[in-house]
Amino acid sequence: HIVFVYGTLKTGQPNHYILKDPDNGVADYICTAETANKWPLVIASKYNVPYLLYKKHCGKKIYGELYSVDKNMRDKMDDFEGHPRFYRRLEVQVLTADGTSIKAWAYFLVEFKPQLLELETHDVYNTYGDHGLRYVEGCERNDPEAEINALIAEIKLS
Repeated sequence: HIVFVYGTLKTGQPNHYILKDPDNGVADYICTAETANKWPLVIASKYNVPYLLYKKHCGKKIYGELYSVDKNMRDKMDDFEGHPRFYRRLEVQVLTADGTSIKAWAYFLVEFKPQLLELETHDVYNTYGDHGLRYVEGCERNDPEAEINALIAEIKLS
């Protein structure tokens, strides 16, 4: 399974440890890549979560990383991303640095409130970026289950 990561799972970001933990399965780094199409990548919610919104030809081409993952890691990523309850894992066309076009899985927010499209869009995500919107890690949150429900209420369409 080839997966395109663009947010907190990237190298140097707060949740990259998930891809590095052998107990989760295998995740082999392939290369950097960018989406072939434009998508809106926004930072939203009180936790400053990066959301890749499923609205093609809107926003910017997104830069990220490609990984080859086994079924165990893909299942762990699905669980982490809340697929299909929160994010949905969908195929996207990406271009590698040498111009090779391949299909990879990416996690999109499909059902979202329209006001998210009014937020600033980014082409690359870094929790430590100039935007000043540092991601609030799970260990910094009080009740994870209650908070995922709050996120769903805040971000997704009912």
